[in-house]
Amino acid sequence: MENPNKDQAYEDTMYQVAAYDENGVVIGDESGAIELLLPGQKLGSAGELSLPDGKTAARVEVQVLKGDPSTTTITEMFTSENVTYVADKYFPKVTGVVKNLTDKTLEDIRVSAIAYNDAGQIVGGGYTYVDFVPANAQIAAEVRITTKKVPARVELYPAVTSLTSLAP
Repeated sequence: MENPNKDQAYEDTMYQVAAYDENGVVIGDESGAIELLLPGQKLGSAGELSLPDGKTAARVEVQVLKGDPSTTTITEMFTSENVTYVADKYFPKVTGVVKNLTDKTLEDIRVSAIAYNDAGQIVGGGYTYVDFVPANAQIAAEVRITTKKVPARVELYPAVTSLTSLAP
């Protein structure tokens, strides 16, 4: 999701993801919240959408409810760099560097990896938590992902959650 506003953040943005079979029957769903979406921020979030054995999703729909607006001067907390897909028969992963752009050490950061095909469609993903990212510093991140094919590109999205805390 992307926040096009230049001076307004959103907190507690709720979402629901539903997978349907070829007959339009729901075969899986997941819901959650994006704790903070900063002005101008683009954020991907991976989750765990399980489907029954032998079922394949014919389509996936995402619904997002606008979160609580808040005014902030913070426009960016993280960046990610050197994001790479690492193929593995059993545990493919995405690696990269997560940079903390704030002057506070941030603890318990969720890092989502999103995998795309050549057409720009999402074909996989995963997430993990990193224990901390020091103030104005960087850490290496490794996220195991689920995907059936080698993705054309991958992205990493670090984000604060309700578990995140600021350390001195």
